[in-house]
Amino acid sequence: MQSEIKSKRLNLLIKPSAYDSLDKIAYARRESVNGIINGLIEKYIEENASDVSRYNTFFDDEKAGVEVD
Repeated sequence: MQSEIKSKRLNLLIKPSAYDSLDKIAYARRESVNGIINGLIEKYIEENASDVSRYNTFFDDEKAGVEVD
């Protein structure tokens, strides 16, 4: 994974009980809630890389003026 200079801000609404549990897990692991969520998102993206690739292929071709069948 490449290192990025800036971060994108995201508002996320979750159930209070889910946040409380996540906060306890983060504390026990000496990690931040933000760090855990970022890790989960990165893992999800890796697991679904084929969808990202398919999206990039489709839209990169469209932007370049290539007709997609």
